[in-house]
Amino acid sequence: PRSSLSSSSAASDVYKRQVSIFISGCAGTGTKDVAVYSAKIEDSETTAFVIGRRTGYTGSAGLISIKIDGAEVGSLGEQEVGVYEVSEGAHTVEVKFKGIAGIGVNAVVKSRQIEDGEKVFYSIQQTMTLLSSKLKMLELTKEGFYDE
Repeated sequence: PRSSLSSSSAASDVYKRQVSIFISGCAGTGTKDVAVYSAKIEDSETTAFVIGRRTGYTGSAGLISIKIDGAEVGSLGEQEVGVYEVSEGAHTVEVKFKGIAGIGVNAVVKSRQIEDGEKVFYSIQQTMTLLSSKLKMLELTKEGFYDE
């Protein structure tokens, strides 16, 4: 059976879907609003991992999955920050690109003991070479996190 869509109409539909996927792929569950995440950071009762994504333009199209102790707790778009509350104790944080953006890119896993009321700050970064892409997760001080 022949399609009732013209080839230019079909091409236009494909283009619209690709643009839609690209736009929706940029926003995660984090925030870019400093006031939102600062309030949680300054709360002395909150025990949390504070994770910021700073992968740059080359890694901006895909979301990064955030897992704590094996459970996905969120995803971050470029320049987003997530504050993930945890209990006192030992925890494992894993970050990796979701979907096709993650093909050939490593996951990063960090284990860390966290005390009651403590905030642990991580910055997710990406290094690119001609043939590869690599994620890294750096632990920062609170001041270093805000300076990034």
